[in-house]
Amino acid sequence: MLTGFTVGGGGFANDGAWLDLIIATLLFPLLTPWLSLYDGSIIGLILSSSLLAAGACNLRAILHQWFAGEFSKLRTPRHS
Repeated sequence: MLTGFTVGGGGFANDGAWLDLIIATLLFPLLTPWLSLYDGSIIGLILSSSLLAAGACNLRAILHQWFAGEFSKLRTPRHS
């Protein structure tokens, strides 16, 4: 959207361009599900969001174990 403004002489040099960018950034997460209903990609949006959330939860568990010292116990050799 903003590249079309630069052809017309606008772009980020105008006063309202940064405000438009902030508003568009804030509205993007809110309008994504609504627009995905329009073109039929809501299933892909739900699937990718669920996989991303599951991956983030798994990464959080791995990092928690790492900082808790669980992995350091696995690396030390056992002495009989």
